[in-house]
Amino acid sequence: EVFYIRKDLFYMNDNRSKNQPRVRNFPLEQTEEKGPGRAAKGGRNKEELLREMGNRLRQIRLEKNWTQDKMAECLGITKAFYGKIERGESSIALEKLALLNETMDIDLNYLITGETIPVLPINFQDVPREKRYSMEQLIKYAVSLASSKEE
Repeated sequence: EVFYIRKDLFYMNDNRSKNQPRVRNFPLEQTEEKGPGRAAKGGRNKEELLREMGNRLRQIRLEKNWTQDKMAECLGITKAFYGKIERGESSIALEKLALLNETMDIDLNYLITGETIPVLPINFQDVPREKRYSMEQLIKYAVSLASSKEE
C-alpha cells in the first residue's frame, strides 16, 4: 500500500493489481461544486482549455526531446491528429491521456489544469511490518481531524 498526501486530498492506493489499483479518497476540505452549464475555473471555455492543454503537451514533448511523429506513434494516432491536439483543435481521449501518463510519466493534473500538486508518497513496503498499522492509524486520524474542523 502507498499513501499519498496532498494539500487538499489524502488517498490510499493499494497496488495489489497493477491494472486495477484500488484508490480510496479522503477529501480534507470541501470544494464548491459546479453545476451543469457553469464555466470552468476562471470562466474559460472549452476551446481555451484545449489550447492551453495542447500548449502544455507541446512543452512537455519538447522537454523530453520527442517529435510529433514519436508522440503520435506512442499514442496510436496519426501525426496530423496529434498536431491538432497540440494546437487545441481536437481533444484527446481519456484512454490516450492514461497512456501518456503510463508511457511518459506525464502528470495529468498539470496537463489538464496547468497546476502541479505536491505529493508526499509514503511506501509502506519500506516500513517494518509491526509499525505499518500504527502509521496507517495515525494518517487516518490526521485526516479525520482535518475533516472535522469544518463541522
